[in-house]
Amino acid sequence: MVAAGTKHHVDDEESDVFPQLRERAADRLGALDPEELERQVRSGDGRPPDEPTKEELYEQAREAGIEGRSAMTKEELSRALSDQDR
Repeated sequence: MVAAGTKHHVDDEESDVFPQLRERAADRLGALDPEELERQVRSGDGRPPDEPTKEELYEQAREAGIEGRSAMTKEELSRALSDQDR
């Protein structure tokens, strides 16, 4: 039962959702630098491979003793670490 539902879901995405997404995003994708797009695709999550994840930034903030890190967004963690380096 679960396998059939999963297969239906995958089939629906491949036949309907992904083609629509490709069509809608074609202009934006075409405007991207092909090398940068390839790097982002290879990273698996859309971020440049040299950009740290929120978890990595959190760990760096923990090691640096930054207070309030558990409530910070990725951007706030990055900023707090940058401010500390100054």
